[in-house]
Amino acid sequence: MWVRGWAYQALTLLGLFITRLAFLWWNKPFLAPEAPLFAIWLRGMGFDWVAATWICLPAWLSLLVGWPKLALWLWRPLLALFLALEVIDVGYFPYTHRRSGPELLEILSFWQDSLPALGKYVRDFSAGFLFWGLLAAGLGAAGGYVNRLPPVYVRLRLFGWAVSLGILGVSARGGLRLKPLFVVDAALEGCPTCTPFVLNTTFFFVRTLQQPPLPPWPKLPPNVLPYPRLWQANPQYAFAPRHNVVILILESLSQAYLAQGYAPFLDSLLRQGATVRWSFATNSRSAEGIPAILSSFPSWGEEPLIFTPYASRIQNSLAEILQKWGYTTAFFHGGNNGTMVLDSYAKQAGFRHYFGRREYPYPDRDYDGTWGIWDEPFLHFCADQLDRLPEPFLAVIFTLSSHHPYAIPAELQDSFPPGPLPIHRAIRYTDWALRRFFSRIGSRPWAKRTLFVFTADHTGPSDEPYQVARQFHVPIGFYLMGKAVPAPDTLASQIDILPSVLEAVGYPHPVPIWGRSVWHKDSLRWAPQKPLPFLLQAIGPGYLVQHTPHGKLTSYRWKGSPYELERTDTLPPWWDDWIGYLASYGLWLQKPQMSPAIGRTTTSSTTTEGGR
Repeated sequence: MWVRGWAYQALTLLGLFITRLAFLWWNKPFLAPEAPLFAIWLRGMGFDWVAATWICLPAWLSLLVGWPKLALWLWRPLLALFLALEVIDVGYFPYTHRRSGPELLEILSFWQDSLPALGKYVRDFSAGFLFWGLLAAGLGAAGGYVNRLPPVYVRLRLFGWAVSLGILGVSARGGLRLKPLFVVDAALEGCPTCTPFVLNTTFFFVRTLQQPPLPPWPKLPPNVLPYPRLWQANPQYAFAPRHNVVILILESLSQAYLAQGYAPFLDSLLRQGATVRWSFATNSRSAEGIPAILSSFPSWGEEPLIFTPYASRIQNSLAEILQKWGYTTAFFHGGNNGTMVLDSYAKQAGFRHYFGRREYPYPDRDYDGTWGIWDEPFLHFCADQLDRLPEPFLAVIFTLSSHHPYAIPAELQDSFPPGPLPIHRAIRYTDWALRRFFSRIGSRPWAKRTLFVFTADHTGPSDEPYQVARQFHVPIGFYLMGKAVPAPDTLASQIDILPSVLEAVGYPHPVPIWGRSVWHKDSLRWAPQKPLPFLLQAIGPGYLVQHTPHGKLTSYRWKGSPYELERTDTLPPWWDDWIGYLASYGLWLQKPQMSPAIGRTTTSSTTTEGGR
């Protein structure tokens, strides 16, 4: 029986392969001329294998219980249905520029609109209907011969089923990976137009069925320009022209840990450089914070965006932009490869090199037993790798030792006194590792030509009472060895790091952005956060405003700082610009082929309409 299962699997793969060729042939004008066709095919075969496994699962189960006729009856209509989705996208892709999800069924459910147009659809896509009919009929007929295959020798029967079920279990999740296969894994480095050609509609459709709901988005206020806005860096603020950039993202580093003295070395660097007084993370999870920092694109739904089919909407990352300007790009994270799909996100975001636990030379010797490589030896490794990168380069280093369970190497337990919370000792260790990293690179010529940026993915545990602004208060700081850094504005968000870096290095081209550079003062600035799913808030000068799923706005006025708030009926001057941002974000996700109109080009010395 298991041999017949593999026969169904092979026929399904053949069908997906043929529709993939048709999709590529019909839609090739939408693919970049330099796109790597072999890499698209090779990566796409992995998605086809997973989709074929899903389609054949009912047939496999029927064969397992000894019902071969039922297996055929289940396999034929399922195959025909999903081949129909594949063929529909061959002709539908030019209008949507994406693979179709359940929204296709929603469109068809409006029968008052779709039924009168059915005749036109049949006429315009008659070749597609014919192609689908012939393909489904041909494969279905071939499937009729599967039950005629001779039975397997009895001694091989149990062995064959054991092996087959093991392979199927691995295949259904996309391989032996930390995380199941996601849409973000379809990204090919340097080819943002390749993703829909790597995917198949079956995979995208099923994955989209699983996606968590998005919050109800507000409407765009009439006086606010939509995001992203076309922005031009002002050369006046290029204090690190074409410098290397190293962004250090320190796991769970709350601003409170600096104030309490648990990171004295980092605090000394930031005092020599420049910091934002009120700087805030956007979310409370690493998988949400990393794209906010590097792509100015946080997650406002229930789950991190990179875990959902919306991952392909995360565009215009810092790596992608600087790589086009001749920068070498590298992402360093000592975690197990595949954790939080960071390696897949890094590839999609334009990082040419990724260094994880697998690339580290001693993956077992320096393993912390939970997450990956201890911070100190991994930062040592980062320093050596940075020596080898051609300049100018952008490097992102994401630490991990200050993540729960907050372990540090056994031989260093006595070197770092504990604090009231377990994380405090781990923060001391990471700060010490950072000190050794800077000691190691201090004499390197490239380090003198490098802008260092410090922040955190999110805050860590607090021994202070819960407060809605403190929950997101992380450092954002800038440092140049032996040089002064201009004073930034007093309030900023993770989404402001991308334009701030571009302006500091003197990036000369206009670029659509969601954040705003910190190198000039702006009384209408705001920093967005997500305290709870569907509860969104923004902190701006003098106010904190929350937006509920029902569209209600609640405003609080600072009593000296965002840590002390009082309810008020007054909305701040920047509230409508923030609402415009949320509306634009929703449009960008839901209608990626019709991204919001880009506003007028601005420089950092000019205030766009609406403030931000």
